[in-house]
Amino acid sequence: MIVDTGKVAINAAITYQTAPEEFDFCLYTNAITWAHDTSIGDLTEAAWASYARQNIPAWATPTIDGSFNGVSEPTTPNITFDNGEATPQVAVGFFVVGHSSGILYGGDAFSWPIAIDAMGSRDFAPSFLVNTLP
Repeated sequence: MIVDTGKVAINAAITYQTAPEEFDFCLYTNAITWAHDTSIGDLTEAAWASYARQNIPAWATPTIDGSFNGVSEPTTPNITFDNGEATPQVAVGFFVVGHSSGILYGGDAFSWPIAIDAMGSRDFAPSFLVNTLP
């Protein structure tokens, strides 16, 4: 879900009122109900050993391909989160913030909580589902 602060920031960037910025992919651990006015203060960011926000690499360029909306799904290379704890750690969902600004653009709960093994890592493959947009 793109939240209100994210909509404002996106609109400002595409109308050249602000410079576009890179995004960070982050994990949170508390159960919340996402709404248009969800704020960064509503989220409990993961804090286990070796956890760090991950910069989202360049997105693949969408192309016209005859899919549901006629446009391919933009994807990015996998993002890896590490767990330096001796016990598994659980993430409930993800959120995306501006790398420089810290603006919350949006996020969502995972379909089910995702565990990262003790002293292990877990890859995530972010995508932008164009067929979920109005």
